[in-house]
Amino acid sequence: MTDPSKMPDLLAKAETLVEALPYLQRYAGETFVIKYAGHAMGDAEAQRDEMALDAEIAANQNALEAAGHWGVPTLVFDGEPFFGQDRIEMVRWRMEQKGLEAR
Repeated sequence: MTDPSKMPDLLAKAETLVEALPYLQRYAGETFVIKYAGHAMGDAEAQRDEMALDAEIAANQNALEAAGHWGVPTLVFDGEPFFGQDRIEMVRWRMEQKGLEAR
């Protein structure tokens, strides 16, 4: 049985997944690198598992650097980097050029 004190965290995660689902379905099977750090993690999560999160952030940063990426958000499609919120439509356009279709 789920601890009632964890329900707010679980609901927040469920809301995020519901919001992301159309994108996950549309681009299933494609590779993305997502930089996740700082304020987006929330204080409770950062305090709960600080060392594991630091290791994960370092691994993600290494992956971004290896791919030549800087900026937030950073998206990569087919080896091409796209930096910043204003490039999301460009990523979508590039995916559609490569034949990706909505499901």
